[in-house]
Amino acid sequence: MLQRYSVQREFDQQVLVCSQPPQDGAGRWAIPQDKLALQAYAATYLAERGSGSLNHPWDDWIQQRRIAVLEQDGQIVAVVRRGETSHCAIVVAPFTFAPFRRQGFARRLLAFFTKEMLREFPAVMLWVDQDNTAAIALYNTLNFQWIGNCYTGYFID
Repeated sequence: MLQRYSVQREFDQQVLVCSQPPQDGAGRWAIPQDKLALQAYAATYLAERGSGSLNHPWDDWIQQRRIAVLEQDGQIVAVVRRGETSHCAIVVAPFTFAPFRRQGFARRLLAFFTKEMLREFPAVMLWVDQDNTAAIALYNTLNFQWIGNCYTGYFID
């Protein structure tokens, strides 16, 4: 069966975990009025990263507190989604809009998100591309520690 698929993109990744809340942090859980910004997030994420979907159950995720956002001057500048297992929360698709990168917004939002998740779970986990040294350095400042490596492949028909 796999013969009919080919690898579109593949990544060697590090797996990081955090069990100690980071300092500081800012953000809030998404609300229904954020839907247009969340749709822009999904479209921009898909265009930049080449993975993801435009078809998300935004209303359900908002109600379930599965999306955290950070605003600057009334505009959403960073977004992160929540995944989970029975043992830990998972950081899913963290993203900062291009004009707002390298200004500390991602760190502030991820600190908020991680603290919130550690209230419900003993640990928060994420995967990051091995060559994304800037992101790895950021996660280390948030008390994330390396626990192993993994491989992610995206396949097409």
